[in-house]
Amino acid sequence: MGPFETKLFSLQIAAIKRALGTRRLRWLSGMEYQLEEQENVYGEKTDSALMSEIIEESIRSEYYKALILEMLKEGPLSVREMAKKSGLKPYTISLRLNELEREGQAEFHSHVGSTAKFASPAA
Repeated sequence: MGPFETKLFSLQIAAIKRALGTRRLRWLSGMEYQLEEQENVYGEKTDSALMSEIIEESIRSEYYKALILEMLKEGPLSVREMAKKSGLKPYTISLRLNELEREGQAEFHSHVGSTAKFASPAA
C-alpha cells in the first residue's frame, strides 16, 4: 500500500483531532460502558445497537463540524467552496454550518453576488 502521505490529508487529520476533543464525544466515550452495562434509575439498560447508532451519528456530526471549522480557519468560504474542498455534499455542509452558527462558532461574513460566505468568529 505504500507510505501514508499525511500532507495530503492534513485537513482531515486536523478535523479528526478537533472532533475528538469535543465535549460530546468525550462524554459519550466516557459514559458508553455505564450506559450499556449498568442499569439507570428505572432499572433499564441502553440497547447496544441504539448506543452504536448514537455514537456513529455523533462522531459523523462532530467530524463534519470540525472539518468546516478547519476550512474556515483559512478564511471566509461559501457552502459550495467548502463542499468542493471537503468532498461533502452542500446539504451536509449547510446542516452542520447551521449548528455551528447556533453555537456561535461560525457566522455569516459577506455576499459575493448572491453567494453567502461564512467565517469563524475565532479566526
